Amino acid sequence: MTLLSLVATDALAEAPVLDPEQLGALLYRVRSRAIADRALPTSFPAVAARVVDVLEQEDVDVNQLVRLVQQDVAITATLLGVANSAAMGVGRPVTEVRDAIVHLGTREVGAVAIGAAGRALFEPRSRVEFETFATLWPAMYQDALGAGLTADWLAHTLRAPGRESAFIAGMLRELGRPTTLRAIAGMVIAGEIDRPDDATVATLVDEAGPEVGRALIENLHLPPALAAVCDERGDSTPLTQIARLAAAAGALLAARPRPWRWASQAHDAATRLGLSVAQLRATLTRRGEDATAARQLATA
Repeated sequence: MTLLSLVATDALAEAPVLDPEQLGALLYRVRSRAIADRALPTSFPAVAARVVDVLEQEDVDVNQLVRLVQQDVAITATLLGVANSAAMGVGRPVTEVRDAIVHLGTREVGAVAIGAAGRALFEPRSRVEFETFATLWPAMYQDALGAGLTADWLAHTLRAPGRESAFIAGMLRELGRPTTLRAIAGMVIAGEIDRPDDATVATLVDEAGPEVGRALIENLHLPPALAAVCDERGDSTPLTQIARLAAAAGALLAARPRPWRWASQAHDAATRLGLSVAQLRATLTRRGEDATAARQLATA
């Protein structure tokens, strides 16, 4: 079995067929609206960025990590929630940040901290935005978390350079998608367009998302190396390919439109990483497991 045949499953033939004229007419407007959005974030949450710095140290300072986590109520609450979920059956509730860190391990703590701090980047800004695409919004944050988890796992499995940044790279690579969905929701709410069907919306989000994401990454003022990894155009580092593969695997798992595009991306990234068929199969399996873990993390 080849890498391509592994990702090119019969499910690809079931993809919805979209009207190219309708899609083309909307895409330019949606992309321009999303990039022009005045509510773009100007920085990644400071506590999460500092957590990443601590975790990149050769010898992680647990005391410093405890102090950082305790500075953010949302991160603390999520961390304790995940720790208690993981501790079910042990019989002892986890009530202290230090105990949660010891119980989960520093890599899991990093995922929780980044995920909790970055959650606002993936959510609607108003109830009416949510209600416009109520079935699509929950998946945005969960997809990003799942991509981050899989990127982190694969980066550590391959011992890739910069692997401590893999989770945030995988998560932020999805950043353009919710902003594009906000732009579409705004156009529907304003009466500029009729509400497109979900397949068309998903395709618009996937097509416009990378360019919108680049604008967002520039606004976040990330370290240059991390910003390059999050850029859809980047292809020079293993971490970039890991993030691409995690994103493509998630899209295939979710049966998003234009699956041949995602199959091709998964195949290309796996080839560049030098993965065997067995390693790619393990990655696709892991992405499914991480989708479940992301849903649990999102509701912790």
